[in-house]
Amino acid sequence: MLQALMPNICSHSLVIPEIRFSAEKTLTIKAGENIKLSCNISGRPVPQVTWYKDGKELDKMLVDITTVIGSSSLFIRDADRENRGVYTIEAKNSSGTKKEDVLTFTITVIVFGRPSPPSGPFEISGVTSESCVLTWSEPTDDGGTDITNYIVEKRESGQTSWQVVNSSVKRPTIKVTHLTKYMEYTFRVCAENKFGVSKPIESEAIVAEHPFSKWN
Repeated sequence: MLQALMPNICSHSLVIPEIRFSAEKTLTIKAGENIKLSCNISGRPVPQVTWYKDGKELDKMLVDITTVIGSSSLFIRDADRENRGVYTIEAKNSSGTKKEDVLTFTITVIVFGRPSPPSGPFEISGVTSESCVLTWSEPTDDGGTDITNYIVEKRESGQTSWQVVNSSVKRPTIKVTHLTKYMEYTFRVCAENKFGVSKPIESEAIVAEHPFSKWN
Protein backbone atom coordinates (compact mmCIF):
# COMPACT_ATOMS: atom_id res chain seq x y z
CA MET A 1 0.00 0.00 0.00
CA LEU A 2 2.80 2.36 0.89
CA GLN A 3 4.48 1.56 -2.37
CA ALA A 4 1.36 2.59 -4.29
CA LEU A 5 1.39 6.04 -2.60
CA MET A 6 4.98 6.84 -3.58
CA PRO A 7 5.22 9.38 -6.42
CA ASN A 8 6.42 8.20 -9.77
CA ILE A 9 9.70 9.72 -10.87
CA CYS A 10 9.58 10.50 -14.61
CA SER A 11 12.64 11.32 -16.59
CA HIS A 12 12.35 13.64 -19.58
CA SER A 13 12.96 11.97 -22.89
CA LEU A 14 16.01 13.08 -24.85
CA VAL A 15 15.34 14.89 -28.13
CA ILE A 16 17.84 15.57 -30.91
CA PRO A 17 18.18 19.25 -31.95
CA GLU A 18 15.84 20.85 -34.44
CA ILE A 19 16.43 24.19 -36.19
CA ARG A 20 13.51 26.08 -37.71
CA PHE A 21 14.21 29.06 -39.97
CA SER A 22 11.35 31.18 -41.27
CA ALA A 23 13.56 32.83 -43.92
CA GLU A 24 14.57 31.53 -47.34
CA LYS A 25 17.92 29.83 -47.79
CA THR A 26 19.26 32.88 -49.67
CA LEU A 27 19.30 36.44 -48.33
CA THR A 28 20.06 39.26 -50.78
CA ILE A 29 20.77 42.79 -49.57
CA LYS A 30 22.53 45.98 -50.62
CA ALA A 31 25.71 47.19 -48.92
CA GLY A 32 24.80 49.39 -45.96
CA GLU A 33 21.77 47.34 -45.03
CA ASN A 34 21.65 45.07 -41.98
CA ILE A 35 21.96 41.30 -41.92
CA LYS A 36 19.65 39.58 -39.45
CA LEU A 37 19.38 35.81 -39.27
CA SER A 38 17.25 34.22 -36.60
CA CYS A 39 15.82 30.80 -35.91
CA ASN A 40 14.04 28.70 -33.32
CA ILE A 41 15.97 25.83 -31.79
CA SER A 42 14.62 22.91 -29.81
CA GLY A 43 16.10 19.79 -28.28
CA ARG A 44 16.70 18.11 -24.94
CA PRO A 45 19.12 18.67 -23.32
CA VAL A 46 19.31 22.29 -24.47
CA PRO A 47 21.50 22.30 -27.61
CA GLN A 48 24.83 24.05 -27.82
CA VAL A 49 24.68 26.59 -30.66
CA THR A 50 27.56 27.77 -32.87
CA TRP A 51 27.52 30.09 -35.91
CA TYR A 52 29.95 29.78 -38.83
CA LYS A 53 30.75 31.79 -41.95
CA ASP A 54 32.34 29.99 -44.89
CA GLY A 55 33.21 27.11 -42.58
CA LYS A 56 34.93 29.21 -39.91
CA GLU A 57 33.44 29.93 -36.50
CA LEU A 58 32.30 33.54 -36.20
CA ASP A 59 34.01 35.80 -33.70
CA LYS A 60 31.39 37.12 -31.27
CA MET A 61 33.47 40.28 -30.93
CA LEU A 62 32.86 41.09 -34.61
CA VAL A 63 29.18 40.16 -34.96
CA ASP A 64 26.21 40.30 -32.61
CA ILE A 65 25.12 36.77 -31.73
CA THR A 66 22.31 36.25 -29.23
CA THR A 67 21.38 32.76 -28.08
CA VAL A 68 18.77 31.97 -25.44
CA ILE A 69 16.77 28.83 -24.70
CA GLY A 70 14.63 28.23 -27.76
CA SER A 71 16.23 30.62 -30.24
CA SER A 72 19.39 32.13 -31.67
CA SER A 73 20.04 35.16 -33.87
CA LEU A 74 22.92 36.82 -35.71
CA PHE A 75 22.97 40.54 -36.48
CA ILE A 76 25.43 42.57 -38.58
CA ARG A 77 24.82 46.31 -38.89
CA ASP A 78 25.68 48.17 -42.11
CA ALA A 79 26.88 45.09 -43.94
CA ASP A 80 29.45 45.39 -46.71
CA ARG A 81 30.78 43.07 -49.40
CA GLU A 82 33.08 41.40 -46.88
CA ASN A 83 30.00 40.06 -45.09
CA ARG A 84 28.76 38.04 -48.07
CA GLY A 85 29.14 34.28 -47.84
CA VAL A 86 27.64 31.07 -46.53
CA TYR A 87 26.42 31.20 -42.93
CA THR A 88 25.80 27.99 -40.98
CA ILE A 89 24.21 27.52 -37.58
CA GLU A 90 25.02 24.31 -35.74
CA ALA A 91 23.01 22.89 -32.85
CA LYS A 92 24.19 19.82 -30.99
CA ASN A 93 23.43 17.89 -27.84
CA SER A 94 23.78 14.40 -26.39
CA SER A 95 20.59 12.52 -27.25
CA GLY A 96 21.36 9.25 -25.54
CA THR A 97 20.61 7.27 -28.70
CA LYS A 98 23.84 8.45 -30.30
CA LYS A 99 27.02 9.73 -28.80
CA GLU A 100 26.25 13.16 -30.18
CA ASP A 101 23.51 14.45 -32.46
CA VAL A 102 24.36 17.49 -34.59
CA LEU A 103 22.03 19.49 -36.82
CA THR A 104 23.08 22.33 -39.13
CA PHE A 105 21.21 24.85 -41.27
CA THR A 106 22.91 26.89 -43.98
CA ILE A 107 21.87 30.21 -45.54
CA THR A 108 23.70 32.09 -48.29
CA VAL A 109 24.01 35.87 -47.88
CA ILE A 110 24.53 37.91 -51.06
CA VAL A 111 25.61 41.54 -50.63
CA PHE A 112 25.55 43.85 -53.65
CA GLY A 113 27.50 47.10 -53.55
CA ARG A 114 29.73 49.46 -55.43
CA PRO A 115 32.90 48.01 -56.96
CA SER A 116 36.40 48.16 -55.59
CA PRO A 117 38.81 50.63 -57.29
CA PRO A 118 40.20 49.71 -60.70
CA SER A 119 43.34 47.60 -60.44
CA GLY A 120 46.85 48.68 -61.31
CA PRO A 121 49.27 49.14 -62.72
CA PHE A 122 47.90 52.44 -64.00
CA GLU A 123 49.96 52.89 -67.16
CA ILE A 124 50.45 56.04 -69.25
CA SER A 125 51.82 55.60 -72.76
CA GLY A 126 51.97 57.38 -76.09
CA VAL A 127 52.53 60.76 -74.45
CA THR A 128 52.76 63.77 -76.76
CA SER A 129 52.31 67.49 -76.24
CA GLU A 130 48.58 67.07 -76.85
CA SER A 131 47.56 63.56 -75.79
CA CYS A 132 48.34 60.35 -73.96
CA VAL A 133 46.89 56.86 -73.52
CA LEU A 134 45.74 55.60 -70.11
CA THR A 135 45.44 51.88 -69.34
CA TRP A 136 44.35 50.09 -66.16
CA SER A 137 42.77 46.79 -65.12
CA GLU A 138 39.30 45.82 -63.97
CA PRO A 139 38.43 45.96 -60.25
CA THR A 140 39.11 42.83 -58.24
CA ASP A 141 35.55 43.09 -56.89
CA ASP A 142 32.79 44.18 -59.28
CA GLY A 143 30.31 44.64 -56.43
CA GLY A 144 28.34 41.56 -57.42
CA THR A 145 27.18 42.93 -60.76
CA ASP A 146 28.65 44.08 -64.08
CA ILE A 147 30.84 47.17 -64.35
CA THR A 148 28.81 49.59 -66.49
CA ASN A 149 31.54 52.16 -67.17
CA TYR A 150 34.65 53.97 -65.97
CA ILE A 151 34.95 57.65 -65.07
CA VAL A 152 38.23 59.30 -66.08
CA GLU A 153 39.34 62.65 -64.65
CA LYS A 154 42.40 64.85 -64.93
CA ARG A 155 43.97 67.51 -62.73
CA GLU A 156 46.39 70.20 -63.86
CA SER A 157 49.44 71.14 -61.81
CA GLY A 158 48.59 73.72 -59.14
CA GLN A 159 44.86 72.92 -59.23
CA THR A 160 42.88 71.19 -56.48
CA SER A 161 39.80 70.29 -58.49
CA TRP A 162 39.42 67.44 -60.96
CA GLN A 163 37.98 67.78 -64.45
CA VAL A 164 35.98 64.99 -66.07
CA VAL A 165 37.62 63.68 -69.22
CA ASN A 166 35.00 61.03 -69.96
CA SER A 167 32.34 59.55 -67.68
CA SER A 168 31.20 56.69 -69.92
CA VAL A 169 34.35 54.75 -70.79
CA LYS A 170 33.42 51.13 -71.52
CA ARG A 171 36.86 49.52 -71.64
CA PRO A 172 39.86 49.89 -69.27
CA THR A 173 41.74 52.19 -71.63
CA ILE A 174 41.28 55.64 -73.14
CA LYS A 175 43.18 58.13 -75.25
CA VAL A 176 43.09 61.55 -73.59
CA THR A 177 43.32 64.46 -76.01
CA HIS A 178 43.34 68.28 -75.87
CA LEU A 179 46.19 68.47 -73.37
CA THR A 180 48.18 71.69 -73.02
CA LYS A 181 51.83 71.52 -74.01
CA TYR A 182 54.28 71.48 -71.08
CA MET A 183 51.43 71.23 -68.57
CA GLU A 184 51.78 68.67 -65.78
CA TYR A 185 48.80 66.32 -65.41
CA THR A 186 47.63 63.70 -62.96
CA PHE A 187 44.81 61.31 -63.88
CA ARG A 188 42.43 59.17 -61.89
CA VAL A 189 39.86 56.52 -62.77
CA CYS A 190 36.79 55.18 -60.96
CA ALA A 191 34.68 52.13 -61.81
CA GLU A 192 30.89 52.29 -61.74
CA ASN A 193 28.11 49.73 -61.50
CA LYS A 194 24.38 50.14 -60.85
CA PHE A 195 25.02 50.38 -57.10
CA GLY A 196 27.54 53.21 -57.17
CA VAL A 197 31.01 54.52 -57.99
CA SER A 198 34.24 53.06 -56.63
CA LYS A 199 37.09 54.90 -55.00
CA PRO A 200 39.64 56.08 -57.58
CA ILE A 201 43.01 54.80 -58.67
CA GLU A 202 45.43 57.66 -59.34
CA SER A 203 48.29 57.93 -61.83
CA GLU A 204 51.73 59.41 -61.47
CA ALA A 205 52.20 62.95 -62.75
CA ILE A 206 53.31 63.43 -66.36
CA VAL A 207 54.17 66.45 -68.49
CA ALA A 208 52.52 66.85 -71.87
CA GLU A 209 55.50 67.07 -74.20
CA HIS A 210 57.18 65.12 -76.91
CA PRO A 211 59.34 63.21 -76.28
CA PHE A 212 57.75 62.34 -72.94
CA SER A 213 59.64 62.85 -69.68
CA LYS A 214 58.49 62.37 -66.10
CA TRP A 215 58.09 65.42 -63.91
CA ASN A 216 60.89 65.55 -61.37
